[in-house]
Amino acid sequence: MKKFHCFLALAAAVAISGCNWTHDEKRPKEAAETVQQTADLTSGIGQVQTALQAAETAIERATNPPNKISTAGQQLEKKWDEIEKMIEESYPQDYKNIEKSLYPLINEMKKEQPDLQKLNALLAETKKKISAFKDKINPSV
Repeated sequence: MKKFHCFLALAAAVAISGCNWTHDEKRPKEAAETVQQTADLTSGIGQVQTALQAAETAIERATNPPNKISTAGQQLEKKWDEIEKMIEESYPQDYKNIEKSLYPLINEMKKEQPDLQKLNALLAETKKKISAFKDKINPSV
């Protein structure tokens, strides 16, 4: 009889532990999606940084006609738009922080006679925020 009770207890323990075990097939997929999203975001941030560098070059050349600055602003806006949704959904605080200087920069760049002093200040602030965000999402790069 003791053997039967031991067997019954063992069978119950196995059954109970088996009930708590779940095979979650989503986890590897979610991990892969997160890795891909981070890679896409890192690449996109790199493109925004390149567009910021082009904007800086256009602004530094004071002899540039304003349309060169405007073109650089349009390119910057285009590159930001490509990753904006991902940042807004995944990093809402960083998104708000970056946009506080990014959109004023883009809007100033679109003006017929942009204020170069204002552009330089907004550009420096935006570059700093973008760089800090890139370090945050991918510290090894």
